[in-house]
Amino acid sequence: MVFRDFKICHDWDFILRALLVTEISFLDEVLYEYRVHPNNTIRPEVQDLRYQEMDSLLSNYLRQAETASNPLAPSYKNWGAYWMKFIGSQIPFGYLPETSEAVKQILSKQGAGKKKVLLDHDRQEMLVVALENAQKKALHFQDELFNSKKYLENQSRKSLLIRLKERLKGRLSNLYAKISTSFGKKKQ
Repeated sequence: MVFRDFKICHDWDFILRALLVTEISFLDEVLYEYRVHPNNTIRPEVQDLRYQEMDSLLSNYLRQAETASNPLAPSYKNWGAYWMKFIGSQIPFGYLPETSEAVKQILSKQGAGKKKVLLDHDRQEMLVVALENAQKKALHFQDELFNSKKYLENQSRKSLLIRLKERLKGRLSNLYAKISTSFGKKKQ
């Protein structure tokens, strides 16, 4: 599996395509860093391109998700009625016409407007476990982020204190030298 030719959402596309095949795990390790600069793709001027790419990759994912081999991949087939609530709260349909059309097609094929689809017990149990694990990972990540922030703040304070201490030492040395010089001149 390789990155497709998206300028902004290539990483998101890759993750969604991987999700069709297997569950994605959280790795608590920094593997890359994102450099922020004035010409980043997150700047407002590329908003239209961002929405075009999101629309393309989401509609593609949604169409493939119904036949995905991953039994926990977010899809109507795997999540039933909960899927409709999930996409309704997570996808900005007003900006994504292809995605809106893909959802309409899926719902019309499933007859979702006519009856409520219930999950069988095993699938529901798998989904609950997966969602609980995702929530635990998110909380763990949030704790790690908080701890990292505190660590950086402490390091910043320590660094500041070291710099102030060095500055103070330098000023005291200069003051001591001036005093020594002035006392030396008075003795002569």
